[in-house]
Amino acid sequence: MGAAVAAVIAAGCFLQASQTATDTPNHPAATNRPVDGGDPPGPAAGAIAPPSRVDIPAIGLSATVVPVGLTNDGGLEVPPSDRAGWYRLGPSPGEVGPAVVVGHLDSGAGPAVFHRLPAARIGDRVVVIHTDGSVTHFAISATTTINKSRFPTATVFAPTDRPALRLITCTGPFDQASGHYLDSLIIWANQIP
Repeated sequence: MGAAVAAVIAAGCFLQASQTATDTPNHPAATNRPVDGGDPPGPAAGAIAPPSRVDIPAIGLSATVVPVGLTNDGGLEVPPSDRAGWYRLGPSPGEVGPAVVVGHLDSGAGPAVFHRLPAARIGDRVVVIHTDGSVTHFAISATTTINKSRFPTATVFAPTDRPALRLITCTGPFDQASGHYLDSLIIWANQIP
């Protein structure tokens, strides 16, 4: 699983591109999912359905979520600018472990799916609607803005003993030469009743 997770951090907008497989932990909650970029199996009995939407009512964010995996060269499949991407090789939101959802801040056409995410604050509720209509609630416990060269990969993907959610986008100064933002914004949330 380490190599697959390392590929996630190669997504330019979302995370740092210079990490290696040795920088990332394994994820027990995702052991029933393939690491070769193939399609994951259907939900196991009692498993939580994939996410289809994520909402943060306090900031007016409402985003359609699509599953993303890995490309043939090991990079993260990047979602369209108007959709968030759930890393389908990890836990679904509501399963034990860190579910990761990424999205663009903006695009050449203007604001993108996570353009409101920088306004999120500790305590804000995050509502995840699943493909089967079920709903999982989270509360934001922390926000981190960090230079991509110091992205905390091991912490973001570290196993947890309860359902957790990570929402990730770009932020900070925009580097015209590379065409990328210099920083990442990580929203950390834990499941609530």
